[in-house]
Amino acid sequence: MFFSTFELDLITNEASNLAERLSGMYEPLEAGGALGSRRLARWKEVAAGTCPQHLAVVLSGQTGFSEARLLALLGAVKHAPGVPSPAWALFLGEIAAHLAASVDTSNGEAKSNAAKSPRRRGIPYEHLFWPIAELAWGRVAAGCPQALTALAGHARAGFQHYLVQRLSDVASAALHPAFLAQNALDESGMMQHVFGRKSFGDGAGKDNTAQYRRFIKQQSSDGLRNFCLTFPVAARLISEVSLRWIEFVTEFVKRFQNDQRALAIKFNAGLSLGRISNVCAGLSDPHHSGRTVLMVSFSSGQKLVYKPRPLEIDRVYFGLVGELNAHGLVPALRCLGIYEGSGYGWMEFARHSSCLGMPAARRYFSRIGSLARLVHWLRGIDFHRENVVASGEHPILIDLESLAHPLRCEEELNDGSPFTWSFAGSVLRSGLLPLWQERGMRPGRYDNSGFGAPVRQRSLFPTIVWQEINTDQMQWKRIHRFRHHSAHRMRLDGKLTAARDHSATVLSGYRQVARLLRGRYRGRFEALREQIQNVSRRRIKRPTAVYKMLLLDSTRTEHLKAGIERSIEFQRLPFTGGEAEDWKREIASLEGLDVPYFFCSQSDWSTWQQSAPEHIAQERVQEQLVRLSLERKLTLLGNRVHAAAQCNWAAGRAVLQGLPKTA
Repeated sequence: MFFSTFELDLITNEASNLAERLSGMYEPLEAGGALGSRRLARWKEVAAGTCPQHLAVVLSGQTGFSEARLLALLGAVKHAPGVPSPAWALFLGEIAAHLAASVDTSNGEAKSNAAKSPRRRGIPYEHLFWPIAELAWGRVAAGCPQALTALAGHARAGFQHYLVQRLSDVASAALHPAFLAQNALDESGMMQHVFGRKSFGDGAGKDNTAQYRRFIKQQSSDGLRNFCLTFPVAARLISEVSLRWIEFVTEFVKRFQNDQRALAIKFNAGLSLGRISNVCAGLSDPHHSGRTVLMVSFSSGQKLVYKPRPLEIDRVYFGLVGELNAHGLVPALRCLGIYEGSGYGWMEFARHSSCLGMPAARRYFSRIGSLARLVHWLRGIDFHRENVVASGEHPILIDLESLAHPLRCEEELNDGSPFTWSFAGSVLRSGLLPLWQERGMRPGRYDNSGFGAPVRQRSLFPTIVWQEINTDQMQWKRIHRFRHHSAHRMRLDGKLTAARDHSATVLSGYRQVARLLRGRYRGRFEALREQIQNVSRRRIKRPTAVYKMLLLDSTRTEHLKAGIERSIEFQRLPFTGGEAEDWKREIASLEGLDVPYFFCSQSDWSTWQQSAPEHIAQERVQEQLVRLSLERKLTLLGNRVHAAAQCNWAAGRAVLQGLPKTA
């Protein structure tokens, strides 16, 4: 056994978070002291002026709680009597034993299935994490034997690759100092003299992975024992991420087995889809215990997208699109086939491809205008570049969960300036149309829109970038790196084409949908919109970038030593009155490395309708916004949209003076 009972208890106690300590699972070892005072001071520092509110919310429901009790729980703690060890701690012991067994005694190397991964580039320290993925797969096969027949080798490796990537994201930055220390020791003159080891410069070019392989062997043989004792939070996250992956994969396989026949009828003319030949995981942010969207390939050649969320809103939306097509929308919009399960669903795969010929390109841009008006009418948001696919002459929206979205706290309808547009009620709110935004603390602007975002763009916040991965020279740094994404941009015969060159065509599609929505079939369309308002759909409380920055910071080395200190860092997340329960749920999701996920209610839409009624007279104003947006003349500052200096202000004022404040 690699962990004694005392060591496992020590890891569990140190990895405990704030919610667990307040729930009574742990007892203080001492009466607060300097450690508790230091942590409370840090709490007040990160929460800034809202700390009294934070303390009140965190301690709500705790009877007889005093500041002295809080200080004691912020210090060193132990398991309360009668409280069993958590599942992650028990699985951590299995991980340690399996890692040690993964070392090949014949040559002293750590065995790994990394070569089977369908990846394009290496993952930092992946040879240490692939044995954990093998152990997790064994758990899946034992609990769900159907996985052995349903998933081919590449599909299994695709799932495991996703797990290895998540484990690396959690632990690699904390592992790296030990690797650098070993390198420095190995290259010292004393080690060369005593053990006869060669410095890195000797025989350069022959083997630049010797020290890396020796480090993997050492950590594997040790079962990550020293690492886990030094970084208990990282040990906990490694175990929890693996357990949640097991649950996710098992759930997916069982659902596929149940739906296999229905999927064949729906998507493959009744013919068998065959085995799952490949899986690409991590196509969305992790929600609900690490679940993400999957792209699933079958041996029959068919591809489907699996979504671990209800698809009722997608079904109603495509029904509305079908009604528009049937009542004269030309060119027609494409509807994707879907199959609904209970709380999840399957969707037709939209392949990114080029337009062939100028007539097809004109139809594409007309459809852009149609979608911009339709999504605005449905009050959709968050249709950024990753939620749009240019498939031939069809722009396709692939994530519809944030249609009929209520106003967010940062949006305002009342705009005091007569020479700027209010963003909240405008056609720009959907995120589909080009709109420049300030980068905040860094100079420059960015555009993340579904129809106009540049293919290559610098990230909003610094991320970890690894260099010389899995070699003796491996290093990492936090930088604003350039990201490449092109699936949302239309290509004409293989070349990128900008919407600004086709603004008249876009506006024609926009106007056509506007006429249909207020025409003779208006009642039917409004009934379908009401259905969308009533189905389960996502409510986005904050920009996802806020959560991602918090999650990235939470895996810093200094935050992986004590769970309570990591919990305190999450207190930076602000909240307003009346949102205490939502704030607690956000913190709980972030503790588990999830991006928080909320659902809308009918009352949310009612509030939006009362605050921002539909005004047909605003159509010309919205069209002006569309035109200026396509010309790249609009910038979002705060909650207002400003036009560039080169636009015709004389003509613009004539429009703006009659603009209602709710436009």
